[in-house]
Amino acid sequence: MNVNRGNIIGEGSKFLKPNQILTGIKFQEKIINIVLPIKVQLKVIEAPPGVKGERAQAGTKPVTLETGATINVPLFIETGDIIEVNTETGEYVRRVE
Repeated sequence: MNVNRGNIIGEGSKFLKPNQILTGIKFQEKIINIVLPIKVQLKVIEAPPGVKGERAQAGTKPVTLETGATINVPLFIETGDIIEVNTETGEYVRRVE
């Protein structure tokens, strides 16, 4: 069943790959909610070079993921890396080895 992912899923939809299988909650023959995985693994398709300036804390940079979403990640993340993203917060979790 095709579902308008932006209306039912919300902001988490930007982390979904095509044909990804999800769990739906149905009421009176209508899907009323979609349960997203809490974490997904996505490939970084575009990442600027990480340039570390004089900072006391670790820096971040924006990258584009295979779904088209853009998130901030640590400076060491590069194009081609697979990272884990929290779909509830939209934040970087870790680089997958």
